[in-house]
Amino acid sequence: MILYTILLTEILLVAFLIIGLYRLKSKISLVPLFIFIGSNQYTQHVLSTTLYFKIFNQYSVSTGSVILFTSSLFAILLIFIKEGVPQTRTLIIGIVLSNITLTILGAITALQIDAMREVTQAVGVPLDFFRINYRLFLVGTITLVLDSFLLVILYQFFVTKAKIFGLFGGIVSSLLTVLWVDSILFSLGSFYGNPRLGNILVSQLIGKTFSGLAFSVVLYLFLRFGYGPNAEPADVGAEKSADVFSILTYRRRNIPLETESTHLEQQLTNQLVSTLEVIKEGFVSLDENWCYRYVNERAEAMLERKSGKLIGKNIWKVFPDLIGTAFYENCNLAAATGNQVVFEDQMGSESNWYLLKAVPAKSGVSIFFDDITESIRAKAEIEKEQRRNEALLNALPDLIFVVDRNGVFRDSHEPAERKALIERGSLIGKSIKDVLPEDLALECIENIEAALDDRDVLDHFYELNYPDQTRSFEARYIKNSDFDVLVVVRDITEETRIRAALKESEMKYRALIDQASDGILVHNLDGAILDFNKAAAMHSGYSIEEFSKFGIADLLFTEDLAELPIPYDRLKNGESTFTRRRIKRKDGSALVMDISSRMNDEGNVIAIARDVSERLAIDKEIIESENRFRSLTENAPIGIFQADLNGEFVYVNQPLLEITGLKYGESMGYGWTSAVAPEDRERVRRQWQHTVESDGHFMSGFRWKKPDGSITFSSVRAVPLRNNEELFGFIGTIADITDQKRAEEELALYREELERLVEERTAALEIETIKAKSADRLKSAFLATMSHELRTPLNSIIGFTGILINEIAGPLTEEQKKQLLMVKNSGRHLLSLINDILDLSKIEAGEMAVVKTEYDLRKSIFNTIALMKPQAETKGIALSYELPPNMPKIVSDERRIEQVLINLVDNAVKFTETGKVTVRCEVTENVIITKVIDTGIGIRNEDIKKLFVPFSQIDSGLTRNHQGTGLGLSISQKLIKILGGTISVESEYKKGSIFTVILPRESAGS
Repeated sequence: MILYTILLTEILLVAFLIIGLYRLKSKISLVPLFIFIGSNQYTQHVLSTTLYFKIFNQYSVSTGSVILFTSSLFAILLIFIKEGVPQTRTLIIGIVLSNITLTILGAITALQIDAMREVTQAVGVPLDFFRINYRLFLVGTITLVLDSFLLVILYQFFVTKAKIFGLFGGIVSSLLTVLWVDSILFSLGSFYGNPRLGNILVSQLIGKTFSGLAFSVVLYLFLRFGYGPNAEPADVGAEKSADVFSILTYRRRNIPLETESTHLEQQLTNQLVSTLEVIKEGFVSLDENWCYRYVNERAEAMLERKSGKLIGKNIWKVFPDLIGTAFYENCNLAAATGNQVVFEDQMGSESNWYLLKAVPAKSGVSIFFDDITESIRAKAEIEKEQRRNEALLNALPDLIFVVDRNGVFRDSHEPAERKALIERGSLIGKSIKDVLPEDLALECIENIEAALDDRDVLDHFYELNYPDQTRSFEARYIKNSDFDVLVVVRDITEETRIRAALKESEMKYRALIDQASDGILVHNLDGAILDFNKAAAMHSGYSIEEFSKFGIADLLFTEDLAELPIPYDRLKNGESTFTRRRIKRKDGSALVMDISSRMNDEGNVIAIARDVSERLAIDKEIIESENRFRSLTENAPIGIFQADLNGEFVYVNQPLLEITGLKYGESMGYGWTSAVAPEDRERVRRQWQHTVESDGHFMSGFRWKKPDGSITFSSVRAVPLRNNEELFGFIGTIADITDQKRAEEELALYREELERLVEERTAALEIETIKAKSADRLKSAFLATMSHELRTPLNSIIGFTGILINEIAGPLTEEQKKQLLMVKNSGRHLLSLINDILDLSKIEAGEMAVVKTEYDLRKSIFNTIALMKPQAETKGIALSYELPPNMPKIVSDERRIEQVLINLVDNAVKFTETGKVTVRCEVTENVIITKVIDTGIGIRNEDIKKLFVPFSQIDSGLTRNHQGTGLGLSISQKLIKILGGTISVESEYKKGSIFTVILPRESAGS
């Protein structure tokens, strides 16, 4: 065993000597390595016949020769992997030349010793050291050269072609293959015909296999870890694009060796300059004296100066205005700290914005410029557009919700000025079924599914019963994504009421005109008949179907068309016109009729035609019909008006005059604004202008100031009037809400009184709370003193149950064992519960004692991992830890900290179904931060506040999946607080949680 240890030590010594000489190549070149390997070869030839030992009492292995020969191949493979083909070939040639030189010197020395044998014997110089077998030397040298080339070829093949071998596999496979081939060739070439050929061959194979494996491990470890722990095999392996036979096919260019490095450096410099000229960024290079060394074309354009006028000049002298600027400060910061500095600044004659990077170098600073002016402008425009969109969204009177396919509210928006019907954000996460009646909720979900299946907008009208009234709503369902819809809800209670009143009025109006004996028709300003009554068709002699196809011109004689123009300007002012015209009947006869025309609120002309022969009767009917029409608006409970695009009234009813306190003439045109309270006029004007520009609905609330000084509060709404899609005015309503405002003021006074009563009640509750806390402390003190009395019976139950299960007291049936095991598990669970309650009670009673000692926190982490690992492996969860290399000791209570860690890791494993749980430590100057990270079910934001509340569990109820008392985290938090630390949690639902414990680092004497 001692011999093998010596051999392994020899291998390691030779390998480390070779590696050491290689690592010093930048200072002493590779020549000493060549000489060392050559001398190894010479020594190997000498030792091949002088030093050996037997294996299995049969095979003689020349250990020195095998190790030194293998070390030569080890060095060749190392140089090839790290330096490439040229240095490898140089090494092979150097080994051969060094070997030959030493052999010649040895032969000359041997001749001298022969001539002075007596002197040699006197001084004890062994002659055999200088005399070798030249036949073996020649065969060994040739074999070494062939082995070297074969070694490189095999390594290239295994690493680049047969990728399954990897770096280590390539090293072992190539080195062992060459050693085996060498053993065969050397044995046959040197001992062919010798009866001991088989024994020699096996001895060679055994020795070189052992030596090859040892050197392969050393070479792999050096390549894999000799350049840092993060080095990858690809960083130290052969080039992927290299030819397998590169060692044979390589031809050096006709460049002298001493100038090749300079040529390569110049070539790389040219490539770098070419790259810097085509990049989109400006680039300048400054030396240690802040003088320009290089300026690319993009930088020339930005600086507005050619590089020829900048190279060699100091930047602060060329641009003195830069001194003291952010550019100056950041460039000096990069030079002083040696760290890259990235910043934004305005530069150039046009003051464009640039993203600048100051990169320090060994002899100066390099600066990159990238024009980001357009990016900043675009960003500003986006922010401006976002603010505009937000303002527009807040101006909408509607409630807006985002609801998913299951009817769960995901987002909501309600205008800031709207009187909230619901608490803001209270619906998020709730289902429609929890908010609306069952039948209505089902209809809503059906509409959601229909909207998701089809991109058409769906309208849904429904009613909800409130304590004071029944309100009407219009909901529009718009597909927002493949998973949710946008629901826009508008309160149309008032519009529905007005629409119903108008419809009722229209029905009455239709009934009236259909019963009238006069011809009544409605036509637009182009003369197209929009509506008519039966009498109109009857007077013309045409059927209703025929009359519906006519226009005004079709009912007049050709010679009367010149008198057709109607004074529309008077009609627009609310005046009525009276004309007498001949109507052409179907049979060609003329019917003379008096026609009374008036423009309605929609801007169309209502014409009433009456036969002159019945003039008195017709006049009376016209007066009665007009009075009835006026009564429809004059008796309305709200003010009604029509206005043009400038906001000038063209029609008002009597209730509107009563609300505003104006007379009819005063309200026409823009005179109505004189009654608006001065504080509201400018706002109302802007709102009206915005409504016209956006082609939307006008909705506002403002005050009227009557001539007697009284104030009337009103709610005003107006909808657009269009003619062939062209907006020409608005029709609207004005409702008196003065009583409602007074009621709101009374409600505010009531609310203030209620707040006062709540404050008084709160003060009383605080007194009761103090009493309750005192009682709670007494309870905690009582439980803390009952520790022994509560634990002792349970420990007896658990202990004696274990004795029964182990059949110490006698044999049991399987069913009895099963039942007793249930008793034992229940006892342990109850004992754990009592321990948690007693710990909590001791803490609350102030009797929890902690014992601080200096210890290694890693020990608690290792114990926790070991304890919880079986539970994690049962669930298929990876349980690991990440600790800093130089973790200091901590002065604290080891038992309590380990209790907290076990609780946190147990919870992480318990609530993680797949993935991993990691314990990570970070060390700062004053504290140690320990994090327990899992990929479990996570915690909702609204549930995080429940985590550290005693007896509170997030996963609770009859369907709870995880057992627990709800005390673990509460106790952990209180223990950490007693130890001077903190515990916190970060979590993302369904993605995992991070519990962070921060403990102070105290000195050993604290």
